[in-house]
Amino acid sequence: ALTPDMREQIDILIKSAPTGISYVYLTDAARRLEAQLLGLPAPSLTPLGPSAEPPVPQRTGTTDASGHFIFENLTPGTYLVRAQREGFFGPPPLGNSIGAPPTVRTTVTIDASPDKPAQAHLTLLQGSTVSGRVRSPEGQPLSAVQVYAYQITYPNGRVTLNSVNSKTTDDRGEYRLFFVPPGEYLIGATLRRFANTPSPQDSYARTFYPGTIDGNAATHVKVAEGSDVAGIDIDMRAGAGGKISGRIVTPLVGPNGQLTQPTNFFLVPQGDGGLFDPATLNYQNQSPNRTNGQFELRGVFPGSYDLIVTVPGANGVQVDAMGRTRVQVPNVGDVGNVTVNVKPGQQVKLHAVLDAGAKGAPGTTPPVRLNLRSLEMYPAPFESPPLTSTLDPSGDFVFPSVSEGRYSVNATALPANSYIADVRITGRSVFDEGFVVGELSGVPEVQISSKGARIQGTVLDPLRKPVPTARIALIPERSRRQNLLLYKAAVSDSKGSFTMSGVAPGQYSLFAWESLPGTAYMSAEFMAPYETKGQAVTITEGAVANTEVKLIK
Repeated sequence: ALTPDMREQIDILIKSAPTGISYVYLTDAARRLEAQLLGLPAPSLTPLGPSAEPPVPQRTGTTDASGHFIFENLTPGTYLVRAQREGFFGPPPLGNSIGAPPTVRTTVTIDASPDKPAQAHLTLLQGSTVSGRVRSPEGQPLSAVQVYAYQITYPNGRVTLNSVNSKTTDDRGEYRLFFVPPGEYLIGATLRRFANTPSPQDSYARTFYPGTIDGNAATHVKVAEGSDVAGIDIDMRAGAGGKISGRIVTPLVGPNGQLTQPTNFFLVPQGDGGLFDPATLNYQNQSPNRTNGQFELRGVFPGSYDLIVTVPGANGVQVDAMGRTRVQVPNVGDVGNVTVNVKPGQQVKLHAVLDAGAKGAPGTTPPVRLNLRSLEMYPAPFESPPLTSTLDPSGDFVFPSVSEGRYSVNATALPANSYIADVRITGRSVFDEGFVVGELSGVPEVQISSKGARIQGTVLDPLRKPVPTARIALIPERSRRQNLLLYKAAVSDSKGSFTMSGVAPGQYSLFAWESLPGTAYMSAEFMAPYETKGQAVTITEGAVANTEVKLIK
């Protein structure tokens, strides 16, 4: 049920666990994260005490001056060997999406022969430093500016900036990022605005090295292993940073009858091609008077935005209410009298229709769970936290409080080789484009077929040798690439073989890489250089396709 990106998150959790941690805690943490990613209830924790299974034996040690280590008197079997050191990293995958792993690992097999000690070879890459100075538009040093080392990432097809490292400038405007994994970065500086008093610095935009507001025009900084990259100076840019002001209208009131105060204001830029860091989209309400729902957002640069306002639920995490409106900020001047209607989430139902092969045994509950997946460019707050549902007496999945936005459907725990064949509302297919909560005119009907196709293949290198542990992606034809349910991913085995099941009929292309960052294959920007290197494949209902895929170098 887990997507490759979900598996990668869980794998990182496991790999980053401190040496010697009990397997009980680690397993429970992985199970909790899995449930959270799938939108399932939190699992019960493993009981500790005499009844708990004894932990797996572990040994720890330290390398000598030459990097050697030894573990003696090991019983025969297969062992996992991990190495870690502060400031060092494992090799990053292609276009790494979540930073280089903090550990490296390998497996060794110990046999009963004392004359053949097992050898384990692990390589750690030394982190680097990036340093420089941040100056104001007038050339003066700027203190208390947050500087980020960004990598471009592609979560579920979205192009975003992921902060790998950050530091704050000192009184001389200088910064030093240390323990930076080898790779290629955009270095950006952002002035955080918390004060309610207007300041000339409200006009300072987030600026990328060497001095551009546009992330696509920024200079990429290549950081080699163990290097000291100095002189990455950033000249902040000032623009017509304007102000958005208005008031919140909501039926929600607190226990004493006072107007509920929104706590999160997001400005999500509209239009294609922009690079943004999700952490910088959250603005502070700087209005000195908020008694009647007034708000004031400063330092907003020209452009078109979706202004999203949220009110947290009783637990402080789940979104209880949300409002959104489109705002156009001009090149010169402010935007005033903006009204945002904030209201509770809406109930959404999903009706599953399974064919005979997917229904399971008579009298049993259909083995499927339906979930909602946000199609917004910026997923929060639509996917935070994962939406949970219940089954009503008719068997429909009921989501009690869903924020307005565009969604598609995802299914977990599907029967073998089954797939979502269509999603329809009042007889019209919305499978590819999704549907808008707030404009629903009926219950989405999710049609599930048990007649999925299967793809079997082998990944070959340029010498036609099988490639183990390759990442393979099945990508639909261009006209349907907005439908994330049509994508498939797999990893080749020790013989370079792979299998994909539950594939919907259609036209596809197969691609294979030695490594791949999560779901980057869902991004048009990431795929642009590789479009001509795929293997075309036509899939028909219930068929078994056999193919060979060339490894992309």
